[in-house]
Amino acid sequence: MNNESYSRNNELTDDGAAADGQYLQINCTGICAMNRSFTTYRPQGRRDYYLLFMDRGTLEVIREGQPQVIQPGHLVIFHPGETQWYVKHDDSEMVYYWIHFTGYGVPEVLSGCGLAAAGIYYTGPRQDITEAFREIFQNFIGRDSCYETAAAAQLLAILVRIRRSIDELECTRRGLIAGRLKASLNYIHSQYNRPISVRELAELEHLSPSRYCWLFRQQMGLSPHDFIIDLRLRMAADLMAKTDLSLKQIAHMVGYDDQLYFSRLFRSKRGLAPKHYAQSLLNLMDKEQ
Repeated sequence: MNNESYSRNNELTDDGAAADGQYLQINCTGICAMNRSFTTYRPQGRRDYYLLFMDRGTLEVIREGQPQVIQPGHLVIFHPGETQWYVKHDDSEMVYYWIHFTGYGVPEVLSGCGLAAAGIYYTGPRQDITEAFREIFQNFIGRDSCYETAAAAQLLAILVRIRRSIDELECTRRGLIAGRLKASLNYIHSQYNRPISVRELAELEHLSPSRYCWLFRQQMGLSPHDFIIDLRLRMAADLMAKTDLSLKQIAHMVGYDDQLYFSRLFRSKRGLAPKHYAQSLLNLMDKEQ
């Protein structure tokens, strides 16, 4: 495998560029394939973010003076201005994919994917991640009218894959199975406005009710009962924001025939009675007009 490098601007210097006017922008990306020793040391880092994903071999990354060996499936995220220091000590084969990116939306994107901290993460070897990098390369090669937007969207997809891969490994470590609740969660989202029992949810996943409740809380952070209530109230709040339906109609649509009970429940969970919540939305809309 050869080294590959793709840049949106051939005039970019080694300190990168910060695009404060763009939500998400890729400055450059590529593959580093080496079978000899080398050292990369940027004491002042760069002005953009840097993600390095190991595909083959090993590399020693030094952070805050402490070395750590990274292997296939490890990734490193460097923030702007952070020292970048990594070393390959021998002549064995090593390959990593890399990308420099910037934009005012980056902190939000990284936070949303649970990758806000500059550091080292582990997904395990992932061909889908390296294939996604290559899709970005193809956009830089083709350079059609929307290649930068498409490349930014593919970077988002990479970050999501990374987060989900990390979560899958965590589920495995805890003895859980990623996606184990898929059938029942789909059922809840399509049938939330009618009575749903734990028993029928458990049967969808071929589990006992007690095992299902334990697994659900482990993965979702709520009991099935509380999760359904939260979903119903979120749907109700959305209807208040987007329609002029009455509270009685909204209560019925999300599964509550008793409007009074719905109002008490909404207030206890959301801190406002539904009519006050709806009024606050109207006041906010008036201010924005």
